[in-house]
Amino acid sequence: FVSPDLDSESDVENLLKSNKEPEVLSIPKSALVRFIDLLFFDMLDEARKNWSRFREYFQVIRFFAGLGPAGTKYLIEKHALLRCIDFVMNNQKPFSRKNVTKMGDHHTEPNFQEVIDVIAVLVRGCVTEGILTSKLYAPTSLHQQANLIVELPASESDHILENWFYTKLLIPLAQHDSVRDITLHMCWNDQKCSHVLIDQIVLAICTPRYGWGQPESLCRLLTSLIKIEDAFTMDRVERIFLNGVKNQDSNLLEFCKEMQDHYEKLILTILRWLAELITLSEPTLTFLKQDMGSLVWIPQFLVDNQSMFPIESSHGTTGTTQKSFAFMRSRFHEHLGMEFGERSPKHRSKPQYRENSGMLNQFVENSYQDDDAASCNSMDNNIDPDVGVGDDDEIFMTETCEAPKSDRNEWQ
Repeated sequence: FVSPDLDSESDVENLLKSNKEPEVLSIPKSALVRFIDLLFFDMLDEARKNWSRFREYFQVIRFFAGLGPAGTKYLIEKHALLRCIDFVMNNQKPFSRKNVTKMGDHHTEPNFQEVIDVIAVLVRGCVTEGILTSKLYAPTSLHQQANLIVELPASESDHILENWFYTKLLIPLAQHDSVRDITLHMCWNDQKCSHVLIDQIVLAICTPRYGWGQPESLCRLLTSLIKIEDAFTMDRVERIFLNGVKNQDSNLLEFCKEMQDHYEKLILTILRWLAELITLSEPTLTFLKQDMGSLVWIPQFLVDNQSMFPIESSHGTTGTTQKSFAFMRSRFHEHLGMEFGERSPKHRSKPQYRENSGMLNQFVENSYQDDDAASCNSMDNNIDPDVGVGDDDEIFMTETCEAPKSDRNEWQ
């Protein structure tokens, strides 16, 4: 990998820029590469057995992957990216096989953040289809000045885009920079990747399986995607707001309108994000001005629900209820010309259970028919109808699974 007469990183870079045959880099292997072979490829199964303390193990691998394009090339050719994906799948399909240790126990799940960091460095060290087509490096690209180009293998790229990997493993970690970097790098000048990942993010926002703290992180991820300045900026905006959510006829804005009387907190979170987005993205503002008909319900909804609770901003700060409402009202009025009237006389506080709360349940069932039924059955079995329901419990219970009919009156 590095010839013994190369004493420094600059010597390696000079050799890469020279006209010499690249084979000299592979004979003989340096001590560092032999160490990585032993650590990563020979001891990976040992890391599975010690899943509660493998953080530093993957930090060493991440350091090696980030040393330069030669290190990235070596790891990619040794299928390190595929091995990391296999590792975080934790013996689940399509990577399930016999005689492999499944990490975690009944009380604790393994923390794969350090492994995702390795994946992010490897992905960003490669050139994608979008980079090759546009002949422009993505802002997230590492080693942009290097002459050694490492292409992202198509098989590994396809795995990252799959629902079983991106939705189930990366979206729950959407608040981490590595997930954002992977997403932005894959989508740079690539319409197909942008559509695939945007659809998964929007579906996750509209689905309660990730918990109600997750939409803020996912909205921030969409903001980062919209702010990509390439040939498909407006196309991404249209994909977010016009494309139908999986197995549904409605798009994101129509979903919010349909669910405004049933899931106020979720809709308020999305609208807070939208109010910030129109000040950050001119393409989004231009698009929404052309589609004002889908937004006419927003002023009355905000007025009727202005005192519900403080809404967290996409910057992670939480203000008072009055400041949150004033912020949204001023942004929508200033940029979209929305007029706000008085509170509706028919508006009343939301009861702890609604007869039609099954609307979103049907939405979830259509999107995740494989495993949501089991989750709902588990929820029904675990809820004690004699226990009082607080504000937080209300969201978790009524907006995830429909209550048994026999208990509805008692819960009300």
